[in-house]
Amino acid sequence: VVGASVLFAATIPAHSWVGVLKDSFVGSDLAVIVTDEATGGCWTNIAETRSHLISKLESRGHKIVYDRNEAKFRFDVNVLSERTSGDFCYGVVEVQLYQFSYDQDGFFSKTYGSSGSIFVRPNNVNLLVLEVIDKFVAELDGEVKE
Repeated sequence: VVGASVLFAATIPAHSWVGVLKDSFVGSDLAVIVTDEATGGCWTNIAETRSHLISKLESRGHKIVYDRNEAKFRFDVNVLSERTSGDFCYGVVEVQLYQFSYDQDGFFSKTYGSSGSIFVRPNNVNLLVLEVIDKFVAELDGEVKE
């Protein structure tokens, strides 16, 4: 058929695991760090994403700390994406909960959970980023068992 186009979209969960004890996470101080490494208009709701995540965490009893050095945990959202010449966005969405600690051996980062998706999508990944965040926060709170 002349002039027909094929619409293709794929999302592959890259990984997901949570190892935080609920008691140590509930009500803790969190810094929210959102990193936009997307180009070509692949992710356009960065401020909305940050507000959505903060609201979700605050509704679960967490205190958001804006100085990451004062936070018990850090919650990172990272989107790395670019647009193809065929007008699709491809890349990865990653979320991670971690903290920095210090002991007799020195300074280290301890990861309590992470999740992400690899994607190829027309338009942008705005909704996908929110979905990955929502699922991960639910997993942290023990709401999702897989």
